[in-house]
Parts: sequence; structure tokens; C-alpha cells
Amino acid sequence: MSQTSSTTLLEQAGSSPAGGGASVVGAPAAGLVTRLSLLRALGTALLVLAVVGAGIGALLYGIGTLPMASLSYYLVGLCAAAMAIVVTVALHGRFAATPAPLGGARSGGAGDNFLVAGRLQSLLAAAFAVKVIVLVLGIVVLRQVPLPVFGAAATAVSDAGDTSPKFSDVATFAVTFAGAALLCQLTTAFALSRSLRRPAASARHGATPTS
Repeated sequence: MSQTSSTTLLEQAGSSPAGGGASVVGAPAAGLVTRLSLLRALGTALLVLAVVGAGIGALLYGIGTLPMASLSYYLVGLCAAAMAIVVTVALHGRFAATPAPLGGARSGGAGDNFLVAGRLQSLLAAAFAVKVIVLVLGIVVLRQVPLPVFGAAATAVSDAGDTSPKFSDVATFAVTFAGAALLCQLTTAFALSRSLRRPAASARHGATPTS
């Protein structure tokens, strides 16, 4: 079997050596992270973010827990989290498409396991770095550029003559971004885990084993 550029995490970490067991004919590779599964996970995360963000925002601003002056910062926090998850999924796609080292998909040795573990840790570190960079840049920009104010709060701000962002507004952005980014990360991980289990289940129930 020829080695393709779309190697799988499970093939790199735990495949048996060539000729050492049975293979499955006609079944998709278990653990394969495809572009379709990444796009499906990204779409699910963005949909959950929109629904949950809109619901929590309507609740908090509807009952007056948060002032309307911070609504724009809340929305920007949601948008920043969406941008961060898009970059994170793109990084995940590049990782999944990286070819394995020579013989890495077949040897299944301890060296290959350490290599995959190191690459996974690098991916997690890169995803965390993306979130930190987006958060820091957002705070710096919002401290310098005030956002528009909606509703009756706009009149109050205009009468006061002070359009500079308040600490509470920037804190609203930061907390919203942190919660939304965590929600997107959990949703993406759940969607990818389901897509990784699906080929394995179909291989167990519908494939023909050959030696």
C-alpha cells in the first residue's frame, strides 16, 4: 500500500508493523482527519457559538445584568473567538496533512509515538498561542479605539463627552472572548472525536477482513 500525504494520527501512533496482522478492505482509515471533518467541526463550533452567544447576550442585556454601553464589546469578543477558532482549525488541518516520516506510518515503534506526541503538544501550544495573541491584540486595540455605543447609552455617553473605553467594557470583551473560545474548543474537539470514531465503527461492522 502506498503512503499518502494525509497520514492519520492513529496510523502514526499505533499501527502494527507490515505483515503483522489483518487488514480491512473497503473501509476508511480509522482516525483519519479529513478536510471535510475539519470543516464540519468548524461549522458546528461557529453555529454553537452564534446560538449560545446570542442566548446569553439576550439574557444578560435583557435583564440589565450588563449595561448596554458594553454590548459592542460583547459582540467583538464573540467575533474574536470565531476568528481564533478558524485559525486553530487551519493549524489542525496543516498538522493532519503533514506527511509522516519515512516508515513512520508502519513501524509503530516507541520513537514514532514520541514524535506524534511531540507534534500534538506543538499543535496544542500553537492553538493556545493563537488565543493569547488574539486576546492581547484585542485589548490593546480596544484601549485605543472606542467602539460605538447602542441604544440609550449612546445619548448618555454623548452628553458626558467621554468616549474613551472603560475598564469594565474591555473586561467584558476579555471575559466574553475567553468563554467563547473555550466553548469553540470543546465543540470542535467533540465534533472531531465523533468523526474519528465513525470510520472505526463502519470498519468493524461492514468491512471484510483479509490477511
